[in-house]
Amino acid sequence: MINQVYKHMGKPWLAGCSSSPAYGVDCSGLVMQGLYAGGISPVPTN
Repeated sequence: MINQVYKHMGKPWLAGCSSSPAYGVDCSGLVMQGLYAGGISPVPTN
């Protein structure tokens, strides 16, 4: 999970975005993508 997040450090910051680190995310979006990569589904989230 942490290695996945490190791959996306330095990408654009987009407030309120958790879609794809390739396009940019905010801090919670980056954590969510790391969880998904680690096989953990954070659903439901709000």
